[in-house]
Amino acid sequence: LVINNIEAPITYNGGNLDLSSNQTFNFHENVAYLKSSMAQLCIDPAKAVFTVANNHAGDRELSVGRTLWGDTVTYSPQLNATIVGIDRNPARAPEITVKDLGNGVRVGIVGWTHLQNHNPATGAVGPTTDEKGIVYPTWEASRRVFDQPASYWAAKKAELGISLLIGV
Repeated sequence: LVINNIEAPITYNGGNLDLSSNQTFNFHENVAYLKSSMAQLCIDPAKAVFTVANNHAGDRELSVGRTLWGDTVTYSPQLNATIVGIDRNPARAPEITVKDLGNGVRVGIVGWTHLQNHNPATGAVGPTTDEKGIVYPTWEASRRVFDQPASYWAAKKAELGISLLIGV
């Protein structure tokens, strides 16, 4: 199992890997770049868990003046990896993604987004939805994780039959 944080919004770039681009301080990662990186590191997407819950998730693309969070939501499934940290429902308990590693080993992963560099679309009071129906994160996701008592997490581990619970 490989767990990694994608430290930038996920974009598409027409499905192309731009070999001439400089990725230094380039705070977006296109799907082709991420797939190429996984291939070079011999990471099987079926055994990869990526969190998109990072401080650059809400960064703005200066040329169009919008956040790239919607691109992350739209394009991350194309990686064929398990994505955590996209929280669409503030009313529910934190989502636990379970990976069965075989031999009776099951791992649970809790991911949450706590934006740092830019506020969500309308602040941190509740989720906001844009014209495409994409829900933008607030700080509530991390509060829901940290407000749970240890007994809650122990009960969830037992209920799901997981050996290890990881928060990212």
